[in-house]
Amino acid sequence: MVSFFKKKVTASELAIALLENITCSDVNSTLDQLQLGTLRERVHDELRYLLVFVVDYAIKINLGNDSPETIAIMNAYYYNLDEMVKNNKFPTDFYKNFRDHVPAYANAVNTPHENGVPYTVGKKFSELCVYHPDILLITAGSSIFSGQFASISEIFKTWKVVL
Repeated sequence: MVSFFKKKVTASELAIALLENITCSDVNSTLDQLQLGTLRERVHDELRYLLVFVVDYAIKINLGNDSPETIAIMNAYYYNLDEMVKNNKFPTDFYKNFRDHVPAYANAVNTPHENGVPYTVGKKFSELCVYHPDILLITAGSSIFSGQFASISEIFKTWKVVL
């Protein structure tokens, strides 16, 4: 539903809300359902990279790559993410590892498949977690990508960024 009266927020307020969405995501519940055993930590880390990527991707898809709003939100988003890393809410090597995974996810969203973008992202998520396709991880990655993308897209229908 599109609201005629959108909530007005600054780029920084929106970036913080999006980061809260990442840190408040029910990551542990998702991991418990997958029964990962010794792979739990690796999948947990990869899930964080996926969640950060989904926000980046959703912003660009909803607002365009080069719009003033996108640039302002992205600057605020990565500034606040950096602050979270400095405050130990994310591992200190988060950025290095995240940058290593961005091209893989970017390639996945641009790879056509009859099952759509969520499938290609889920498959890449699985490969980055365990180095081969795993149906449970593909399904989890696809569901997480789809759910987060839909949630973020809904925010852009009801919130307006004021510059």
